Amino acid sequence: KNVVLGTYGPHRKEDVKSKHLFEIKNFVFNNMPHIYAWTNPNAEKGDLLFGKSIDKTSVIDVTRDDTGTLHYKAQECLLPKCNEIFKMIRGNASFKQSVVPHFDKDGYLQYKLKEGISLQPNEIIELLTDYGPEYQDIRERYKKTCNFIRRTPIIRNPIDINNCEHVKFTCIDIRRCITTLNEKSILEILIHFKKFKPDSSAARHRLYWFATEVHQYMRDLLYQRLQGEIPDFMLDAVRDVLALFSPKDNEEDKKRIEQHEWFGVAVHSNDIEGTARYGVIEECYHRCNKFKVVFGNGDIVHYDGEKIANMIVSNSYGVW
Repeated sequence: KNVVLGTYGPHRKEDVKSKHLFEIKNFVFNNMPHIYAWTNPNAEKGDLLFGKSIDKTSVIDVTRDDTGTLHYKAQECLLPKCNEIFKMIRGNASFKQSVVPHFDKDGYLQYKLKEGISLQPNEIIELLTDYGPEYQDIRERYKKTCNFIRRTPIIRNPIDINNCEHVKFTCIDIRRCITTLNEKSILEILIHFKKFKPDSSAARHRLYWFATEVHQYMRDLLYQRLQGEIPDFMLDAVRDVLALFSPKDNEEDKKRIEQHEWFGVAVHSNDIEGTARYGVIEECYHRCNKFKVVFGNGDIVHYDGEKIANMIVSNSYGVW
């Protein structure tokens, strides 16, 4: 009864992150870290985890800061492979909850074997849980494209990405996020990535885009009262991060920029009713010269290179 299978996390001080830092990390690593992340709905402002002050918005992140994949301590633990039973299949008798999630008094997420579940020697069962209504904001990040989750004899990730497509954080989302950042938050993010340089060229490129956007935001809005004059220590922090992506010195970065030069570029167009709308190039399909644009109103449109070249506008904050 109440057999504790172990602790999902956090495992390290670095696993405890502020909401804004995690959102940027999640974007840099193309929306993979949030598959394994969670918040504690029971946390109160002033609570401590690994000596860090947390609240309900603090994120527990068990992925590596250089790759966005599960870190080594988390990989050693079976629990990140526990899958949730989605609402659509909770009434299916073939999918039985075997694990109960539980936050202990210190804020750690533990998994307990559900009462009534018994295991025989060498028996293999699928770890299935239900995170309850507190997890709903996380569920809403995902777009369900299936009526059921295929049962397999192996342990799967928390989200079966073969059947469920998660809603990604786009460049538009990150632009909105940037406008909520203050000096302290921006500095925290920049210092983090200077310390933990992303391993892949794609991640460094996305980080480079973020740093250029932050620079523009600081000049246009954050330091507007100073006539756009950015403090030297903030400029140095931005430059340090920009230097992590170096097409001139790194062949991988050079190839990346050749194929994705227009990633994150702002564009302007009118919808079918003639209303002006602004968007950002999210994907560059180099071989077919096609570009995917996500607009601020949620529209997604694909354009060819000739068309997109006439749509490019300034990325200034305060204009759109």
